[in-house]
Amino acid sequence: MSLLLNFALTLALVFSAAACKKEPDSKQSKSQPAVATTPTPTPAPTPTPFVPTGAAFFLSNPDGPNTVEAFSRNTSTGLLAYLGSFPTGGNGTTVIQGSQAHAVVVNGDFLYAVNSGSDSFSTFRIGSDGRPVWLATTPSNGVRPVSIAIHGRLLFVLNQGIPTDDGGPINAFVKGFVLGSDGLASPIPDATFEFDSEDMPSDVFFTGNGEVLAVLKSGANAISTLRVASDGELSDNESILVGSQPVGGAATSRLPWTGFAAVVEDPGDASVVSFFAKETPLRIVSQILAPADIDPCWAVTGVSGERLWTSNFKPRSLSLYSVNAESELAFLSRWEPTPDTGPGSLDVDVSADGRFLYRLRAFNSDGSPTPPHPFPVVEVFRIESSTENGGLTLIQSVPIEINSLRFASPTGMAVASP
Repeated sequence: MSLLLNFALTLALVFSAAACKKEPDSKQSKSQPAVATTPTPTPAPTPTPFVPTGAAFFLSNPDGPNTVEAFSRNTSTGLLAYLGSFPTGGNGTTVIQGSQAHAVVVNGDFLYAVNSGSDSFSTFRIGSDGRPVWLATTPSNGVRPVSIAIHGRLLFVLNQGIPTDDGGPINAFVKGFVLGSDGLASPIPDATFEFDSEDMPSDVFFTGNGEVLAVLKSGANAISTLRVASDGELSDNESILVGSQPVGGAATSRLPWTGFAAVVEDPGDASVVSFFAKETPLRIVSQILAPADIDPCWAVTGVSGERLWTSNFKPRSLSLYSVNAESELAFLSRWEPTPDTGPGSLDVDVSADGRFLYRLRAFNSDGSPTPPHPFPVVEVFRIESSTENGGLTLIQSVPIEINSLRFASPTGMAVASP
């Protein structure tokens, strides 16, 4: 039975194969020769548009190992993506509670960041993907560095000092360094200027031409200016009173001798100041009262130099001012959060193309120093041609939900372009 079955199956397979095989049509093959066909080309894949990657940074600044918090930045849309924490090789300190400006500064392909808890500053190379690559940690030659200013190959660090200590007061001073092509800083022996410990300076920045350093002294309620020689030597200190607690300032190349300062005026009327540093003595050009801002602590100018924003901690708002050719200020409008909740408004920076403003928010907005604080948030604003609502539109909020940051003292904001 098995032999018969195998034979039957074999026959079935043969007939099945013959049925599936199609014989060529002999008449067609003789009368109509085969026609060659041109294959349809496969379309090339659409290339993904290249979007240059920028970056944005702030400092964690805890009581302990300090880190740079880094973001990649889409230069077309302005939007951010969090990259992570990158150790500076130094320590932060919560004593300063974020009350200083320019704690992180971008200069071309390099990033510089202060380590207020270990009297140093760190140098990073900014990678093509926005990640900071640590290069060195350099002594600041002083105590409690809080702010950095750069123009050309000159870098100055503001050491805040300590007003009272078991060993007596430690004075504040500005220290100059020269930058090599590798981004690393070397101290300049004669580039030093000392202030009183009670001055409690919070910010240092260059005027637009790089010939004057402005130092905001929140403890002395004053602005000081220093002349900067081409070799970094400092001289000709001048000071002028501006009200209580100038904290953060800015300048613009459009007005090469002019600087601006945000003045808290605790507990009265806040203000914003423009000052002129070319003539002697140093003089205030305009001072605009801003009581609704309560505590404008940081400032940044637009790329054209015709706009100035202040960042107002407690109301979480951003105020817009116009700046005319004579350095005079005029209040235009204010961007206010809706709802009025979340962390306070800290440092700000504007992208090099002038299209976006970036802001760090941190701490309890009521000013309570007791941690834990809310998670810090970085916000992205599109800068509008309109001057309404602070000339800004909020397009992104990025909360950094790292628990250790709620016990730190986040500070600084710096934006890099490719």
